[in-house]
Amino acid sequence: MSVERLELVLGVFDERDRTALVRLWTDPQVREFLGGPASAERVEAMLSKFLTPSVGNPDRVDYALRDAECLAGVITFSPHTDGGDIEVSYLLLPEWWGRGVMRLGLLDALRVYAEERQVERVIAETQAANERSCRLLTRLKFRLDRELVRFGAEQHIYSLAMPPNELPRYLSQAW
Repeated sequence: MSVERLELVLGVFDERDRTALVRLWTDPQVREFLGGPASAERVEAMLSKFLTPSVGNPDRVDYALRDAECLAGVITFSPHTDGGDIEVSYLLLPEWWGRGVMRLGLLDALRVYAEERQVERVIAETQAANERSCRLLTRLKFRLDRELVRFGAEQHIYSLAMPPNELPRYLSQAW
């Protein structure tokens, strides 16, 4: 498992990813700030969404973060619960934590998504208690927009403005 060999792949998931996807939705460490491990029914629904080729939701874009051997994580862009904004969300298997993998993956995904979709702003919502995620978003130049209580916990909503003419400067600063 080498950080140097990781690649971001748009929406390409297959049966070899099944075990890693199940872990992303059931691992207590990964799901600590996401309401705990998902139920078997929820896991099956998510597996179907990721592994079944279909047109799907045109407003949702999934990226696989992988090396040659396995799936390391998932980055998703989709409409936020509150509407109006596009939210980026991400999951990473624990063995990849602390190695800069998600920072690099998000930088790449934000660049590709902004260029392909002409999106100038994205948001991310995370539990305030999820210090790792809050640090990552801050390091990527997201700004704390607001705080609220949802799912019984304090949430932070961060935003990132990415005007196309400023994207190269943003990427170099966040590197």
